Amino acid sequence: MQSDKHSISRQDADGAEETLSPRMKISAIYRQGTAQAAQQEGENTNLWQSAYSMQISIDRRYSVSEDPRPADTFEIDLHDLWFTYYHASRAIPSNHPSQYRLIFELLQAQAKANMWLAHAGPKIITLSDNLWNDCPEDAGSVGTLVLLHNDDEARGQEISAGFSPPRWMFWLGRMQEVVEEAKQNGDDSLGEFAAKVVNNMALIVGGTDSIVRREVKAAGMLDDIDMGGFGP
Repeated sequence: MQSDKHSISRQDADGAEETLSPRMKISAIYRQGTAQAAQQEGENTNLWQSAYSMQISIDRRYSVSEDPRPADTFEIDLHDLWFTYYHASRAIPSNHPSQYRLIFELLQAQAKANMWLAHAGPKIITLSDNLWNDCPEDAGSVGTLVLLHNDDEARGQEISAGFSPPRWMFWLGRMQEVVEEAKQNGDDSLGEFAAKVVNNMALIVGGTDSIVRREVKAAGMLDDIDMGGFGP
């Protein structure tokens, strides 16, 4: 019975690879053309317009999609989007007006990420409470910042792959650090954005009767913010 399960999983994986292979080819062609356009057009490049169109396209397709399509499909789109921003910013001089267009678009993308957090936050809390890790290893694995945290014994509990209260609290703490670092460097826009993320995280966890909320309260991480919701 177990071999049948593995057989089905292998078939599903093969199907996903077949689905994504043409998309990867399109991505490679697009990136080659983008890099060439940035090099040839220089400061007159219109890549910022391409990036804006891509952002709108991703928003629309993701919001109306009801297909059980692999999440990797949108991941490729997002990588292509940042690839475009990267080459556009390199091609345009730092004092060129088009740089301000790019900054504006990136701020829009940041705002959408914050909106997604507000929408998906309660589900993230539930998954964290249940230590959910039923996902591919590359999707649930920890990144460089968490690995550095785990190597520092003074930082407390080690963070494992997948969702968990310690991982949620790590990112809350990291966003609080960004707020302070932005203040020290006089970056008001970044500090305001990071503060909004912290406030959203506080409101989300405050509206739950969760393990995450109790551990956040015990750690005193949000003592200066009214989380509302359930009692201690």
